Amino acid sequence: MCLRIRPWEWYVSGGVAVTGLLELWLRDFNDVPFFWVILFWLSVLRIYIYGLGQLWRMLTGKDMQKAGKEHDELVNSFHAKIKNDIEMFGRNFLKDKTIDDYKKSHPESFKGRRFIACHECGGRSVWVKQMGSTRYGIHNQHICRTCGVALWRSNL
Repeated sequence: MCLRIRPWEWYVSGGVAVTGLLELWLRDFNDVPFFWVILFWLSVLRIYIYGLGQLWRMLTGKDMQKAGKEHDELVNSFHAKIKNDIEMFGRNFLKDKTIDDYKKSHPESFKGRRFIACHECGGRSVWVKQMGSTRYGIHNQHICRTCGVALWRSNL
């Protein structure tokens, strides 16, 4: 069994012990202000020692290793989430937005297989904007140049 004593417990118990010893030592003297001066300097010494302990922890990197592990876990979870989001984007990119779906919903925009005009403004010019690239292909959005309406999507 390992008994672990926290640093603040050491400070409290040390302060009580030193105060008791000083009271015992100064009982015969009438110099009570001298007692308070000694306590002041002992508290300053405790703060200084605590600061040295903090400096030692920083130089040895004990806290930094723990912070590094937490940062690695955060970065790995973020990376997995982004990878999953890209996968879902590629998988669902064409869902209900292909050229065949556009032909079914707007048959007046086509003559046979040929695109005639935009269903919104009647513009004939189509701009192809690349939306991304995943393992499912290069994803394109076909947009009317006149009004800017997204017409359909395609993969290369």
